[in-house]
Amino acid sequence: MEQRLAVGGKRVTTGRLSSVVVDLFRKAFPGPEPVGKTESVSRPRYAAVKDDVGTPDFAYSSEIAFQHTKRILVGEAEFLWRGLHQTVRVVLRLVTEALYPEGYRTKRNSHELAMARAALASISALLYLVLRPGMTRSQTPLALIPHRERIGFLDPRRRQSPLWRRAVSTFFDRQRQALRGGGAYDREKLNATVYVEDSGEVGYTGFTHEWRDRQWDRAGPPIRTTEHGEHRAHPHQDQGGQVGNKYVAWRRPAAGTHTSATVRRERTLVAAEMEQQAVARLSPKGDRRKRKKAKAKPKPAPKAKSKASVKKAGKGGSASEPPARTLREGKRKNYSEDLQVNVDAVGRIVRKVYNGQSFMGYVTEVSVEAGLATVRWQDGSDERVFPDALQETTVDFDDMVGYQLVLDSSFAAEVLDLVEVVQDSVQVKITGYMPEGRAYSVDADIDGAKVSGSLDFVYVGPYLMMQALPRPAAPPGETSSLEWDEEDELSVCIFCYGISSSNGPAVLRCPKWASVLQLKALINQRVGGTLPERRQRLSTFSEGKMREIGPEVDGPGALISKYGITNMEEDNHIVLELLPDRPDVHQKKLWEYHQILAGFKLSVEEMVEQRAANRRVRQKTVRAGISGAKREYVRWTEAEVEAVLDGAQEFLRKNKGKSLPVSKLYEHIAKSKKLSDRSVEDIKTKMRGLEKAAGRPGGREAMRMPVSEKTFTRMRKVFQLE
Repeated sequence: MEQRLAVGGKRVTTGRLSSVVVDLFRKAFPGPEPVGKTESVSRPRYAAVKDDVGTPDFAYSSEIAFQHTKRILVGEAEFLWRGLHQTVRVVLRLVTEALYPEGYRTKRNSHELAMARAALASISALLYLVLRPGMTRSQTPLALIPHRERIGFLDPRRRQSPLWRRAVSTFFDRQRQALRGGGAYDREKLNATVYVEDSGEVGYTGFTHEWRDRQWDRAGPPIRTTEHGEHRAHPHQDQGGQVGNKYVAWRRPAAGTHTSATVRRERTLVAAEMEQQAVARLSPKGDRRKRKKAKAKPKPAPKAKSKASVKKAGKGGSASEPPARTLREGKRKNYSEDLQVNVDAVGRIVRKVYNGQSFMGYVTEVSVEAGLATVRWQDGSDERVFPDALQETTVDFDDMVGYQLVLDSSFAAEVLDLVEVVQDSVQVKITGYMPEGRAYSVDADIDGAKVSGSLDFVYVGPYLMMQALPRPAAPPGETSSLEWDEEDELSVCIFCYGISSSNGPAVLRCPKWASVLQLKALINQRVGGTLPERRQRLSTFSEGKMREIGPEVDGPGALISKYGITNMEEDNHIVLELLPDRPDVHQKKLWEYHQILAGFKLSVEEMVEQRAANRRVRQKTVRAGISGAKREYVRWTEAEVEAVLDGAQEFLRKNKGKSLPVSKLYEHIAKSKKLSDRSVEDIKTKMRGLEKAAGRPGGREAMRMPVSEKTFTRMRKVFQLE
């Protein structure tokens, strides 16, 4: 390819360059010619490349590589995968050198060449994931892809598993949709992507819009990855201290080993939140600038009230009754400025005072589509609340300092970093909050000794509700936390058998600025959670005829005021029809959306633990007894692993029934003669690595240095995995 591009020192025309690239890909990836899209796994409301569009010229080479790789992975033996990966890396190096020649200050203006490079980089990322899943560059995209796709890649049956084949197809489809921008220019920039760039040493997680302003022919993802490649290829383009270190590190390995893959294709706001979570929790080396978490804007200072209004507000009943609410000075003008709820609210503690009693609870679920959060109170009841009510009742993290929790023995041992806890339960006290890890520092008294540990904030609510607080004498009011001003209150008559005690209408109070989804959530709450939103069909009289209302007709953000339901009407009649108890397409997609969010947060947590373990393993080993003297890393032999297991079993046998720190275990093992060259830190790192390896889905074969089957079985027995 280099010879064909170098013709008398002249620049190659676009037509000739395209033919050279196509010929190269046909020889490197033989097989049938690309055809139209055969399967679409994009979400229905997302823009997707249609079947009848065909393959444009600029995407022809990338389609050749995609279809050939998918055919090899799904239909051929695994020993061919490594040869395919070698071919991909060689072609990627050639395409990179052709796109960024040495004599150019920037790059070649070739859309097809940029698409080919981006496609090869994503294919290489996938092959690293399936061939070397233990590498950090493989673990990062594995943690960030959708949960269902991740489960498919972890299936040990590989291509014999339909889940694994589905994951491969979904991965390729996401790359294809992102590189071609869904097939059409999006002026509103509704969609965005989260991508991962990695060179094997330094990883980078980024965000980009699927389409840029005034870029009608080229999608955002290939433009962004091409810009990264340009800064990598040309040192003079380094932008000072902001990005210099990242691109300098990317120049060290060969160009063919660089990978780039789109891990998420979501709505713009969702993708932006996912990228911030990934950077905050994974801390990639390439993302040196930490993004600040979004904070709620402080409420403006209240306006000075007249003496008449203050006097009126002070009137009321007994001390046990809540004070009368004061009307807002001005009417709400724009409903789109309301606060929004997100997945970060799950696990937060809330508190309210009702009839002279203090109630506490925690957020169990967040419905992003409906804009509501579910709060579980200390009496066991669940309640749906609006964002503004959640904002007012949320307890600050620092306010939880001083509370005491009762943890079960197994969980207490994990929190306090102990080998074993003899007691059935342990009482711990919250002593502080650590914002960097969103965790609380706790102290406990174990056998007369003070032990410290850390507890993630999401566990505080459940344990606080279970054991630490007494149950109140009376449950919270039905709508006590759904606060709105009296001028915004609306009475809706719901006609449906079984909602009220009689066959007449049921009166439901709600704010006039509520959406249809929020109204359905209130109806479900009124009947005790027996009528979910998917089973409700609401209709009302509008313009002289019965009209169906709901998100299926007018979108999830449709307000009830759109249908003439206002507080100016004396009777607001709504007919409620019960649908069959089966989820429709919208509810299925909503359920998948929540699964993706939950799986994303879970995957990020697991990835943090895996990266920390890998970082400890890669550290240089320190000689025992010589502080600060380092030596080259010496691999562990199987005899040393056996000595570690012997020491662990002996320690547990001698100290059965005692609660001792884990450090005592490591010190005991280090006394073995077979481990004289190993320090306590070495043994600590090795013990944690063996525990991770024993519980890994791949089993003994997934270990970097596999041990014998006998030793592996003993490892699982020592760590109580079987």
